[in-house]
Amino acid sequence: MKSNILEQSPYSAKFEVTIEADDYSAELKDKLKEKRKSSNMKGFRPGKAPMRLIQKMYGHALLIDIINQKASDALKEISEGQEWRPLGEMDLAEDQPNQDFDPVQNKDYSFIFETGLLPKMDLKGLDGSLSVPYFTIEVLDDKVRERWDEILSQVAEQVETEGPVKEGDVLTLEASELDGDKEKENGWISNFSIAADLMEEEAQKLVMGAKIGETFDFDIYKLEKNADEEFVEKHLLKIEDEEKPEMNSDFRFELMTVKTKQEAEINQDTFDKIFGEGEISSEEEALDKIRESMEMANQGGSDNLFYWDAKFKLTDENRLEDLPESYAKKYLLDKKTAAQYKNEDLPQTVKDELIWSLITQNIAIQNNIQPTQEALIGKAQERISQMLQGQALPDSVMNQLTQTILEDREQMNKIAQEVTQTMITDFIKENVTIEQQTVSEDEFKAEVERINEKVDKINHYLGADQSEEE
Repeated sequence: MKSNILEQSPYSAKFEVTIEADDYSAELKDKLKEKRKSSNMKGFRPGKAPMRLIQKMYGHALLIDIINQKASDALKEISEGQEWRPLGEMDLAEDQPNQDFDPVQNKDYSFIFETGLLPKMDLKGLDGSLSVPYFTIEVLDDKVRERWDEILSQVAEQVETEGPVKEGDVLTLEASELDGDKEKENGWISNFSIAADLMEEEAQKLVMGAKIGETFDFDIYKLEKNADEEFVEKHLLKIEDEEKPEMNSDFRFELMTVKTKQEAEINQDTFDKIFGEGEISSEEEALDKIRESMEMANQGGSDNLFYWDAKFKLTDENRLEDLPESYAKKYLLDKKTAAQYKNEDLPQTVKDELIWSLITQNIAIQNNIQPTQEALIGKAQERISQMLQGQALPDSVMNQLTQTILEDREQMNKIAQEVTQTMITDFIKENVTIEQQTVSEDEFKAEVERINEKVDKINHYLGADQSEEE
């Protein structure tokens, strides 16, 4: 085989590969012989069909397979020899002449290929000279205290009392159908539990302050907030028959039980119940732990802001002024967006996005950043946990779900992209100067809006907003 580079630039290459007769003729003969041995043609003994007939029937397809493999080997050899980083597949050039594959004639076959290349960039700003802000939301003391009170409320135990009913209590009511202002003889009766806070305002006024055994009259279909007719009949009236019996909507409700929350005592048992045995030994430590948890919860948003600010700053530092439009449209843009700008220049916003993709690929290659199998499994299991909202699964089930996700090419690619982006972001953090800025929630929201405006502009030019509308 022979190869010859016809054109080359930092962004693309065009070259010719020639598969000579000596490169394929012996292999073609061997494959034809194999076909003859396994042939079973009418009029000939098994394996004894004339070679000329075998060649006529199978030669063309076998020749194409062999030539394609030889060309593929040549492309790999050229790419490795030139240390190229092709963007996608190496395609036949538009000026490639048609080939007449003939298994009878021993002749040479020449192919002209072209490919986009990842330009090697001397990246600027990753030596500590570039400053990037990192916004952290200030966790205020009153917010920490508010969260602590919520947690204490969640672990509070419900105990039965005689009343009086107050906000937050859970009630058991016995509902008896009325006929006028008296209980209807053989009328409908049902028992159910209801949170006092979920009752309609007028019903709450009647029940608040009541004690066990006291009653009040009310329309059962208006008792609970946002409860439609189907809900009332199923959960309050507990009608199981397909046909609804005739009944009045007014009922008398007798208060049967009252369960109220007994605030958790601030002691070691409560600390152990919330944080794990022996992890916390004082309320001060509990508040510190909650503050730490809240700061961790905010970190995702902080990291996301950092990523975008770093992206914009590094793109400005490494802008490729000589980026060819034809290269960008052919090798970097998806087909739909490329068609959108077929007859017009690319906006700078689009060019910057493409430059960023080249920057991240250079960062990954130059620093050997690639996701490990362990990281991919971890990200897949993180997704599963999010879908199940933290519900625990047996290891065998989790492993099976993880395998299913990673065997799906589309999901696997998305996970790999997420993991790689995280690794690149971590690398950038380590190689720029971070300007730590503690801000309020409102100030942080303003920074998010600043970034969102830029992201919306990017999506507009790349057609993402149009795709969503479609």
